[in-house]
Amino acid sequence: MEKSRITVRLNGSITGPKPEQTSKLSSSLTNHEGKQSSLDTNKKGILSWPVREVDEDGIEWGSPYSRKRTSSGKRGKGALALSVGAAVVIGTLMGVVILSLFFPNEKSPTTGTIDSHVRTVPSQPKEAQTPNQTSSKPPAKKAEATMTLPKLEAVLIQRGIFKQKSGASKTVMTQRTQGLAAVMTDEAPYHIYQAVAQDQKSAKELAASLKTKGGDLAYKAIKINQSIPVPKERSTNWKKSLPLAIKEGNHIFQIMVTTTTKGVSSNASPTHFKESRTQVNEAYTRFTKVRGDVEKELPTSLKTEWSEMVRGMDLVVQSSQTDTPNRAMFWQMQEGLVRYVLAYQKFVEALS
Repeated sequence: MEKSRITVRLNGSITGPKPEQTSKLSSSLTNHEGKQSSLDTNKKGILSWPVREVDEDGIEWGSPYSRKRTSSGKRGKGALALSVGAAVVIGTLMGVVILSLFFPNEKSPTTGTIDSHVRTVPSQPKEAQTPNQTSSKPPAKKAEATMTLPKLEAVLIQRGIFKQKSGASKTVMTQRTQGLAAVMTDEAPYHIYQAVAQDQKSAKELAASLKTKGGDLAYKAIKINQSIPVPKERSTNWKKSLPLAIKEGNHIFQIMVTTTTKGVSSNASPTHFKESRTQVNEAYTRFTKVRGDVEKELPTSLKTEWSEMVRGMDLVVQSSQTDTPNRAMFWQMQEGLVRYVLAYQKFVEALS
């Protein structure tokens, strides 16, 4: 029986066993066949299969370096071009989708912003400037609440101005010794005021009685009628009480300045004095009712001037509590009126 032979062809060359290996293979096959025949005779019922002859040209194996294989360089360039194209297409699609989301109603999305779809809110005030920053515009001042105090007009009669307090004090003592009024200011230059009248005409009548005492006299007109700022953190009740209190003080001044001018200008007691005194007492009672509300919230910077106003008012009221006042009592009332006018003027200046 002809032996089967397998031939392997690699790249066109036939490879097979060497001659020595062929002879060894033939002998091994012969021995194997003998043993197989003996096994076939000994074992019955077992079919023997004939060996199929194979006469083929052989199996050809391609080399990994075969020229028929596709070039790796060409395949790499194609894959790269395909990847780039796919990326461009995907990026374009994503850009179109994003633009359609953020600019649904705009024809030209290039003019918008990324947050143009968000609702706008009112602009917030600018942050306060630090001390190192300078502003070209001055800060706007807040409007302050103001009040208008009751009007007061008067003419003061002045006797001399002194640089030294000692000289002024000496003159005051001399005038009082003669039974006249004399009030000295607190700061230099020191002014000495001796009387007060309602107007210029009445002031000249008063001055005529004073010229006999010697010395030069001068006139100083006083007019208080302006709006003043209201101190901060003051209640509405205080804003109402202060004008009412000053109104009653001014009313007492208007009554007694006329009465005392007549009293010091003549030796006779003025007529209707009791009626004037009754009006003064009624006004002082009304003043007392609102005085507590004023002093309860009175700023510290105004307490001195306010106390001087009350002191002058008290002097006028107390000196008028007589049925037949003499000339010295009228001059004492005059001194109280002078103190009230000067204190009221300083009170308004302190508020302003």
